[in-house]
Amino acid sequence: MDFKRWANEHKIHEIVAGSHLYGTARPDSDVDIRGVCLMPTECLLGLSRFDQWQDNQSDTVIYGITKFFDLALGANPNIVDILCAPRDTWRIPTDDWQSIYFSRSIFLSQRIRHTFSGYAYSQLKRLENHYRWLINPPTDAPTLEQFGGKLESDPKGGQKKVFPHLDAERRYEATAKYWKQYQTWLQERNPARAALEAKYGYDTKHASHLVRLLLQAVDILEFGDYNPRLNRRALDTVLDVLRGEWEYEQLIDWAQAMEAQVKSMDSVLPNKPDRNKAERLLMGINFQTCWI
Repeated sequence: MDFKRWANEHKIHEIVAGSHLYGTARPDSDVDIRGVCLMPTECLLGLSRFDQWQDNQSDTVIYGITKFFDLALGANPNIVDILCAPRDTWRIPTDDWQSIYFSRSIFLSQRIRHTFSGYAYSQLKRLENHYRWLINPPTDAPTLEQFGGKLESDPKGGQKKVFPHLDAERRYEATAKYWKQYQTWLQERNPARAALEAKYGYDTKHASHLVRLLLQAVDILEFGDYNPRLNRRALDTVLDVLRGEWEYEQLIDWAQAMEAQVKSMDSVLPNKPDRNKAERLLMGINFQTCWI
């Protein structure tokens, strides 16, 4: 089956996601197209499988509706953006999508607390690692001898690493992993990102994602609904970070305080999404698809 053709001919929703949705886009920002399509009948009733169609050249991803529902129930931040994007961002108005959008509350739950802060935490760890590499880069690959280790022949004619105790082996493996990560970072660094780190001491784009995610998490948990388009106050904060107006230490302290708030704050959201209602909604849409 031609999944590309199916995905494009049976889209029920499409938006420009990312910075254009949040309001942080600049002239050189990527245009990320995200959409949702109906499931092919072969996948609903037959043996075929379809999750999504992706075109890296045009930065386009179209999710099959079943995969989309699954990710939305799991509170995947990128999917929640698509689910809750306001009506004036829709590029394809359809009745199916309206029914999903106006039922978006059944997908929202306190899982947001973990997924949004989890994505933010990954950005924070990346910033902290890069900062350490910038101010105190490792100079040499670790050797076995530094940790009391050596190579010994094994019965099969190969060699194995031997250490005087388990702690020495763990320290060697951790140091070797850190060295490998540093070398990979050096080789794969985006020149534009490297310039940001050289100028500000950290990658302001990563930092802006970190700040945005934590601000959005607090809003969703507090109000029980979500609009990925940043309000004026949040937008100003994110843009300040994007322009490098925060010191690195200020950013880290703010992020740690916000992460603690996200984990501990009360919320009007239910602990879990309403999977039964979501399933009934999906079944109704999929039933109609079988007649296409």
